[in-house]
Amino acid sequence: MGRPMTGAIQDGITRPMTAVRAPGFTKAALRGSAFDPLGQSRGPAPPLEAKNEDRYVSSHVVVLVLLYIFNIYFPNT
Repeated sequence: MGRPMTGAIQDGITRPMTAVRAPGFTKAALRGSAFDPLGQSRGPAPPLEAKNEDRYVSSHVVVLVLLYIFNIYFPNT
């Protein structure tokens, strides 16, 4: 009988391939830094730049919403 071979066909049944470590895992990564999947050790992101066009667009959206509401309450004016 002996030792089974992983991934080989034994008695018509295929077994999945297995590994000791997860794919992409290296000991060098373990030495370099702690587990940080969100990248929080880099600090906060730089502040966003304010754009003047945002104020222009938002004012037009408010006007369109008000006109829509006005046309609902006064449809034939």
